[in-house]
Amino acid sequence: MGLRYLFYAILICSNVWLACQSSSGIKTIDTAEMSGEDLARQFCSRCHLFTDPSLLTKKYWKPVLDRMALHLGLETGVDPLKGKILEEAFMIRQAGLFPPEPVLADSIWERLVDYYMSEAPDSFPQVPFQETQSNELFEESFPPLDLGGFPVVTMVQFDTQRNQLYVADLNNQLLRLNRDFSIDQISAFLAPVVHLSMVDSLRLLATQIGFMDNVDQKAGLVEMTDQASLSQRARILIELIRPVFTEIGDLDGDRNPDLLVSSFGNLVGDLSWYSYNQGNYSRHILRDKPGTLQTRILDANGDGAMDVLALFGQAEEGVSLYTNMNGEFQERKLLQFHPLYGCSDFEVLDFDGDQDLDIILANGDNGDYSFVVKPYHGVRIFENVGGLNFEEKFFIPIAGATGVECADFDLDGDLDLVVNCFYPDVHHLEESILYLENLHNMKFLRRKFNVATQGRWLVSDIGDLDEDGDLDIFLGSFALGPGEFSDSITSVWRSQEKHLLYLENKIVDR
Repeated sequence: MGLRYLFYAILICSNVWLACQSSSGIKTIDTAEMSGEDLARQFCSRCHLFTDPSLLTKKYWKPVLDRMALHLGLETGVDPLKGKILEEAFMIRQAGLFPPEPVLADSIWERLVDYYMSEAPDSFPQVPFQETQSNELFEESFPPLDLGGFPVVTMVQFDTQRNQLYVADLNNQLLRLNRDFSIDQISAFLAPVVHLSMVDSLRLLATQIGFMDNVDQKAGLVEMTDQASLSQRARILIELIRPVFTEIGDLDGDRNPDLLVSSFGNLVGDLSWYSYNQGNYSRHILRDKPGTLQTRILDANGDGAMDVLALFGQAEEGVSLYTNMNGEFQERKLLQFHPLYGCSDFEVLDFDGDQDLDIILANGDNGDYSFVVKPYHGVRIFENVGGLNFEEKFFIPIAGATGVECADFDLDGDLDLVVNCFYPDVHHLEESILYLENLHNMKFLRRKFNVATQGRWLVSDIGDLDEDGDLDIFLGSFALGPGEFSDSITSVWRSQEKHLLYLENKIVDR
């Protein structure tokens, strides 16, 4: 599965710089002889991996550093709790995210700022031109779907059991569509649905994010609903902080269905699993920090117990494995990235055919304080070289890469990629959807779509809707969110009721 759900209120309101959990001892360090880089490695690396000045241009370091100053208790003229309700403010204070007093001297901070502003580039080097050919495999169309207003699709998800498509939007609607895109069922939920988990042929779980904005209110929930009418509801979990992904699995070995919930949050959040016992769920925290995007429940070491693989954004970006040790989980960080990396989606599968799991990663979340196109954003393939040790074997720069789907679309025996971009390069909007045709040996042919400029592509999924033996692609447009896009661009996204894009695979018809 790729990123088809809007765990992306996150992308819309991502907060890259989070606070250190503890700043004790900072003022006692002798800094007189330390260089700017030494200071950055000493202080900034307490919160996240060292972030080199070259990763942002001078223009964008300024707002990022201003935000970072808040987490160090420095005066910036901005109240980080302004507009927060009491519950939010209490949780943020309790987490110690904004110290009431400075945790380092102004003189040290000024040296840090001077280091970043003097060493940062004025602009990024131009990414080498990569030839992109036109799509020849998929037929492009916008199914007539009247959701009211301009597109704000929060989820598209293909149901392989029913061979139908689910679509959800910001207006709390959940629709199930037939093969001809007529509406089979439609139902209103309490909040935007961002992920569905199939319990069985009769029931499903609907994860509802609560608020799309960057808040820390406990408004998210997971409800059980019937598949037939989508209207018979039972609240399973409530008071979650912007949950974006829920998985079902037996994590404690008692043969009961436990839940694994990614509460992305904002300044606070968590990754927790909920053990099931006689109709009740008990919470167990795996990671008491915001930023969890997706998970996979799997047996990573072959011992019969279910482990957890998790993808994280926010400050401490990366992929971690939580190994199940008789119901207790031990974290092992498999991949770690700096906080501008922009993790947004991953696929976990055997890409190279050597009988182990590799990781396909999309990193293009640009919804922070630095909307500049970043040359290190794109899609990467990390090969499992043994023992769940991963090495990067492939990188293709793609501005704003948000979701990635991996499958053999052209039926030639290898795995291809489809990438959608929520933060595309304004000069190359036609590349906001790309089909990367695998030519073998880590070489891919880039193919673009004529209709890509007509939407802001946030979510995607794949499935054989027309049952002809090949995989089709479904993309949802969300015409809101931050970014430096001109009125002429956003007006196109918002003036047309093109909520859903259908890319019908025609390989079998050739």
